[in-house]
Amino acid sequence: MILVWVRKAILLLGLLAGLSSATAVRAETLEELGQSLFFDTNLSLNRTQSCAACHMPDQAFTDARGMAASGGNPAVADDAAQRGKFKTPTLRNVAVTGPYMHNGVFGDLRTVMLFYNKHNSKAARRQINPETGAAWAPPVAGDNLAREELEFGPALKDREVDALVAFLRTLTDKRYEHLLSD
Repeated sequence: MILVWVRKAILLLGLLAGLSSATAVRAETLEELGQSLFFDTNLSLNRTQSCAACHMPDQAFTDARGMAASGGNPAVADDAAQRGKFKTPTLRNVAVTGPYMHNGVFGDLRTVMLFYNKHNSKAARRQINPETGAAWAPPVAGDNLAREELEFGPALKDREVDALVAFLRTLTDKRYEHLLSD
């Protein structure tokens, strides 16, 4: 167990130092592959963003902004440019805190990963919500969707989607590990 954490710490330090997953320590487990993908800036449009750009490890895997733009902030309630925007949620304990998204629309963490991956994939099966068996519903505020950022990058393979979920499961506090399903 300690050896696994040491390997994860080494990989994390390499990624925080700016190494992409291509140059970081070779992933030996699904969790390590997920961690590499989480910090990989090569998956973004300008090669400077990663999941960690918004879900920052030093901020409890959030961006540490205050009140969400939508859903309760009266200061921006009438600003159309703010419609549909929400603060970045923490990923700590995310594997045991479903349902997911700002409106609780997804029951499974893997579905969240597939939802984001649908923008990069042209495959017909990636355009179907696995929880409903139907096409993904349109966004609530599509005019404010960051399409350019979402639609660039390689589509993730099933193993990579599973790896991201496996990594997110490692962010569960020990006291909640008993809530993780296998």
